[in-house]
Amino acid sequence: MSEQLEAMIEMAAAARANAHAPYSGFKVGACLRSADGRLFAGCNVENVSFPEGQCAEASALGAMVAAGVRELVEVVVFAEGARLCTPCGGCRQRLAEFAGPETPVHIVDSSGPRARFTLGALLPHAFRLDRAGAGGGGPAADWGVALRVLSCIDLTSLNDARDDDVAALCAKAVTPRGPVAAVCSWPEHVPAMARRLPRRPPGIAAVVNFPAGEADPDAAAAEALRARQAGADELDLVFPYRAWLAGRRDEALAVVAAVRGACPESRLKVILETGAFGEDAAAMTEAGCAVIAAGADFLKTSTGKIAQGASPQAARALLAAIARTDRPVGFKASGGIRSLADATRYLALAEEVMGPGWVRPARFRIGASGLLDAVLAALGGDPAETAAEGY
Repeated sequence: MSEQLEAMIEMAAAARANAHAPYSGFKVGACLRSADGRLFAGCNVENVSFPEGQCAEASALGAMVAAGVRELVEVVVFAEGARLCTPCGGCRQRLAEFAGPETPVHIVDSSGPRARFTLGALLPHAFRLDRAGAGGGGPAADWGVALRVLSCIDLTSLNDARDDDVAALCAKAVTPRGPVAAVCSWPEHVPAMARRLPRRPPGIAAVVNFPAGEADPDAAAAEALRARQAGADELDLVFPYRAWLAGRRDEALAVVAAVRGACPESRLKVILETGAFGEDAAAMTEAGCAVIAAGADFLKTSTGKIAQGASPQAARALLAAIARTDRPVGFKASGGIRSLADATRYLALAEEVMGPGWVRPARFRIGASGLLDAVLAALGGDPAETAAEGY
């Protein structure tokens, strides 16, 4: 049993001890783990008007959402008794709002783990408005899609960003509808972003080796380490695509390996600059597989600084590389994505290749500046002034 699971069981047991169950006498505790490793616990709270009570899972979800978190990756339910205490039908649907079908659900008691299910096994056909939205399911469905896109945006400012641009970027990042996944800018702006956004999400992302993608491992690793030490959680590294395309593949991969070695705890998103590969999807997939083997956590399409940005063809090629790996790797589309329709196209493509429920902030991002305004407009919000345009 992992240390993480032990900690979750301990928190669920402590929550269960505080359960308010004067009518049934059946106490339950739950603990949820978010994608960034935080734990949230809850217990059941009964009410003399029985339908108005609250399950332990719902209590834990309330704590998670109140903390600004919108994604969970593991669940523990703690209860005593001969029968397994799996989440009720309503709680299965509540959990599915924030988790994918592969999310593990552990059923435990004071003796330890008793059973392990996936959320998909407990709820094989979760109701999702946003699934219909991807295909034109009406206003409620479109709302669901817009919320999903919002949570996956890397809000970006890279056009000669100044301090006031970065301040505006950070102000926009936490919206009335929830936070974006991350803010992304130049390494020199990381300290200011970290000061203005002390809570996660949004994460703090810095571009590295940007935009040229030089084949200099030492320089890239040093730049990445400075950004990490200044407060960056995530690094968007430009792959030396010119060296790769010229046949100097070892030189190109050495840069990825050097940055991975310098910052082993950082989320490493590697920009392949797929527009430079022309129409050769097989070559994009080959490069993607090599970059993953070198240590990438995400494959990203573009810098937004050459004529060809993201494209569905490039996205499919990189997702094909991700589908071949035996560890979790994410995908980020960037370069020219400005409308909700554009974003939805990439979301749908990712789930077509990787499966329903795959798209979550830990595995799917869209790098953009103007997209947030379009998303907030779809959600009925008043978009703030755009901090940066053209990415």
